[in-house]
Order: sequence, then structure tokens, then C-alpha cells
Amino acid sequence: MPNTLCTGALDNAFADLHARGYFKDPVKQAVEEVFLPWLQAQVAHSSLHRACAALTLGVHIHLLLHAELCALCSLLP
Repeated sequence: MPNTLCTGALDNAFADLHARGYFKDPVKQAVEEVFLPWLQAQVAHSSLHRACAALTLGVHIHLLLHAELCALCSLLP
């Protein structure tokens, strides 16, 4: 029978380490804490906002055209 006191303490220790970011991927952490805030600031204060909007529109147009072409191709013999 396992010692529940040790198991609980071990679970608490791992939960504490996890909460403090000990097991966090450093690349993911850098992207979340450094790159994304920088990118948001750039979008808010520059022409990246228009470029992002244009890119998003282009992607939506591409997806719509692709769906239409796929529908047309399915009609071919």
C-alpha cells in the first residue's frame, strides 16, 4: 500500500514546480512573453495593422477560391 503522505507531498511539489514554470518550454515561453507582446505593440503602432488585414483578406479569398475550385473539380467526369 503506497504511503499517501509521500504521494501527496510529491504531487504538491510537482504542482508547485509546474506553477512556477519549471517544466515550461523555453521557446514557447519566450514567444508568449517577449515576441507576442512586441508584435502586438508593432501592430498597434505601425502599418503592420494594414498589412495584417490585407494578408487576412488574401487568405480568406484564397480559401474561398480553393473551395469553389474543389467543388467544380468534383463535377468533372
